[in-house]
Amino acid sequence: MLSLILFSSLTLLVFAAVCAVSDYLTGKIPNSLILCGLSCAVISRFALLFAGSPAQLFAQPAAQHAGPFFARLLLMLGDMAAGCLIPFAILIVPVCLRMLGGGDLKLLCVIGLQLGAGGSLRVVWYSFLAAAAESAVIVLRRRNLHARLAYLRGYIRDVAAAGRALPYREGARGGAFRSFPGQASDVRAAAEENGSAGENGSAAENGSAGGNGSAAENGRAGGKRSAGENDGEFAFAVPVWTALAAYLLIHL
Repeated sequence: MLSLILFSSLTLLVFAAVCAVSDYLTGKIPNSLILCGLSCAVISRFALLFAGSPAQLFAQPAAQHAGPFFARLLLMLGDMAAGCLIPFAILIVPVCLRMLGGGDLKLLCVIGLQLGAGGSLRVVWYSFLAAAAESAVIVLRRRNLHARLAYLRGYIRDVAAAGRALPYREGARGGAFRSFPGQASDVRAAAEENGSAGENGSAAENGSAGGNGSAAENGRAGGKRSAGENDGEFAFAVPVWTALAAYLLIHL
């Protein structure tokens, strides 16, 4: 039993690692990879059920082992459904706003399908913590916090003016950010503040004088990233894998 649980957990970890590598290198997680992980998750849960494991993975009360097979089957299916729906309910709004990619949501749904409701919720929470740490490292290295905050201010102003939700950027990770009225001045001011103080080098290097593009190029005009930097190195699947590894280490 323990060897089967270890094997299924290792399979899930390898699947998440492949998704993380794909997301980091290409900004996408192929549907074929998601289908492969989905198949493995379903097979693992049924294999564990037939082997006599509790209906809820990593749940060890003796009552979980008792009862007829059909009752344990229904409990397992409910646990799988809840584990899949939890990340969907939490992340559907960020995905619709294009703050996250659909592949990230599918990855977490597959993980939740295998881990169940309790594991799914914990992995989502750990993923947010890991993603926050990764984002902080990127911002500190690039020193573009002011430009990012300027982008956020422009987004909030545009949503308030439109009176409806708008995509945070035009495409998935790696795509151009939205263009907001008046945002170029915010980005210019942030770039000048970073550049004139000598924190990131000359003003031209920070984009205030045109090294990385003018305010129009760094702002929303022209379809360039308003934060003044490319976010291609951030892949949400990487903190998801980190969160999954931490969860499995804690519970195995």
